[in-house]
Amino acid sequence: PECAGGGRVKSDMTVALDLRRALIAPPVLFSAGALVRVRTRPGVARLLTEDDPRILEETESSLGIRIEIVSDETLDGEG
Repeated sequence: PECAGGGRVKSDMTVALDLRRALIAPPVLFSAGALVRVRTRPGVARLLTEDDPRILEETESSLGIRIEIVSDETLDGEG
C-alpha cells in the first residue's frame, strides 16, 4: 500500500473497521436482504474473509444483509 502523499497508510484492520462503521452509519443506503458488494485492497479482503471473518459476519447480522468482498489489486493506500 502507498500513502498517496498523506504520509500514512492505514493498516488492514483499521480499513476493515472503517468499512464496518461506514456500513452501519446512518443513513443506511440499502434494505434488509440486500447484497452489498465491497471492493477493497487484497490485504483487507483477506482479513475480512479469512483472518477475522467475525467482523463481516457481525456486520451482516446486524444489518440483515449479505456482504460480498471483492479483492481489487488496483486499490492500494487507503482503499
